[in-house]
Amino acid sequence: MKLALEEKPEGKPIVVITANGKTDLKILEALANRHNHQTDKTLYIPQRTYTHLGGLKPSIEALTTILHHQPITDTYIILIDKEHIKNPNQIPQQLQAHGITPTNTQQKQNLIKTEATHGTKQITIYTAILGKNKRIEENIAHLIKLEYDEQIEPDKKAIKTWLKQKDLTLHDLITQARKANLEKALPQLTKLLKELTTQNQ
Repeated sequence: MKLALEEKPEGKPIVVITANGKTDLKILEALANRHNHQTDKTLYIPQRTYTHLGGLKPSIEALTTILHHQPITDTYIILIDKEHIKNPNQIPQQLQAHGITPTNTQQKQNLIKTEATHGTKQITIYTAILGKNKRIEENIAHLIKLEYDEQIEPDKKAIKTWLKQKDLTLHDLITQARKANLEKALPQLTKLLKELTTQNQ
């Protein structure tokens, strides 16, 4: 599974919308690389300018913009920090408010799968809610604890400092981590990629 930025790949990619910036994309790319031998699917971020504002509403607005102007696929992913979603029930309500009609919703931990219609088109939207309490840095700190038995603060500066001390990148941390620890620290993303990898195989 590959990650494509900006330039549209061939075929029918899986479109990713993120309001959380580069950290999400680095983690997603590293996880996707671990699935390269299992699928030829591509994760695609059409224009990151769609998603420069945080929050659920801007993410769904970005989704509707893509659906109206660049409807190249039927599978979408929204990555969003938990601090922006107080109640997962907000998701179908916000989709409905933006002209997307949910027909079925399933939730497993912090991964929500919504089957919906937009006009005459059937689409599937996966919403991965990141962070234990607030944001994705909590997931990263948890992974560091599991892999190295070291406790660090779940913030960008502390993680960046720790990685530098270990002569690692975030990509290294993810790609070198044990599968079991990734599933514990990043359950929503590992479940998501596992489902996408096995779809239509």
